Amino acid sequence: MQVLDIIKDQMVRTIISKFNVTHEISVNTSLVKDWGKFIDFSLPKGVKNIVIILPENYDNEIREQIRNVRGDLSVIVIKSPEIKDKLYVLY
Repeated sequence: MQVLDIIKDQMVRTIISKFNVTHEISVNTSLVKDWGKFIDFSLPKGVKNIVIILPENYDNEIREQIRNVRGDLSVIVIKSPEIKDKLYVLY
């Protein structure tokens, strides 16, 4: 996974490994305005858990936007200073 080449923080790497994620979507944060619609369109319907890693300075209500579209989806949001201008969705 590309994000594991960037993330050096051991705690974040441990969280990622605990979820046994096998798929990764990376997107530039400036390209998406409605994260709920983006996630609904991008993820298969059977996905129940996702981990989102985003830049530390990125202020957005991603979890709420996703829950408005997929209320049953478990969303873990991690802000990382190691991520710049991209957002990673792991599932």
